[in-house]
Amino acid sequence: MTSKTQADCELMAQRLLHQHGLSDWRIDFQNLSHGYMAVTNGQVHGNPSGDIDAVCDRFQKLIVVNWWGFRKRKFRQIMLHEIAHALRGGALRKTMGHDQEWAQIALRIGCTRLQVAETMMECAPTKAERVHWNDVWWDLIDPY
Repeated sequence: MTSKTQADCELMAQRLLHQHGLSDWRIDFQNLSHGYMAVTNGQVHGNPSGDIDAVCDRFQKLIVVNWWGFRKRKFRQIMLHEIAHALRGGALRKTMGHDQEWAQIALRIGCTRLQVAETMMECAPTKAERVHWNDVWWDLIDPY
C-alpha cells in the first residue's frame, strides 16, 4: 500500500465532508500531542488532553487531524469518526461526544464496528453500555 501524502488526505477529507453534507466544513493538520484548545466568541473549547488522533470543532466547523500522531492508512476511519461527531452535534463533555447516537451515526456512515466498539468501550456514558461494547469488541477480535 502506498503512503498517503497530506494532499491525498486533504482531498479524501473534502470528498467525505461533501458526501455527508458538510461542504462548509474545513480540515486542518496540526500537532495535537498537547491537545487542542480554541476560542470562539470568547468561549474556550476543545480537548486539552494530548495523544489524540483528531478533534471535531463544531464551533468553527473544523476537523483538526494530528498529522504527526496517526498512521496515515487509518485516515479514512479517523475522518469518519470526526464526521460522525459533526453530524451528531451537541456538546457531550462527559463522554467526549461518544454516546449511542454517535455510535449509530458512525456505523451508518462507514466507521468499522471494531473502531466504534473500541471508542465506546472507553467512553460510553453508562457501565452497561461499556460492558455491551466490550462484548462486541471481543466478538469482533475473537469470534470463536
